[in-house]
Amino acid sequence: MNFVTGGIAQAKSGSYTLHTQAVSLTHVIDFAGQSGRLTLALPYGELSGTGHVGGQAINASAEGLSDPMIKASVNLYGAPALSNSQFRDYQQDLIIGASIAATIP
Repeated sequence: MNFVTGGIAQAKSGSYTLHTQAVSLTHVIDFAGQSGRLTLALPYGELSGTGHVGGQAINASAEGLSDPMIKASVNLYGAPALSNSQFRDYQQDLIIGASIAATIP
């Protein structure tokens, strides 16, 4: 199974504003009978604002792709890989998992 997600965020500090958009692609996997996933996230940011240097107002802006991130996650206990029909009857209990992520400069 594959799915695509997206999101937007805004942060303000003083007169500066950061707008961030991100899209991610996730692929669900069966890892030794347990469920897992591989995710690739691609963020994009826009920073703008006005600062003062030596008594002069300076307008600044920058935009572009941020560092992409890849993440691998696997459930070690309690979340078996299931088909769509099996998933409907699944009763969740204790789940233990692990993940590792890396950004690509």
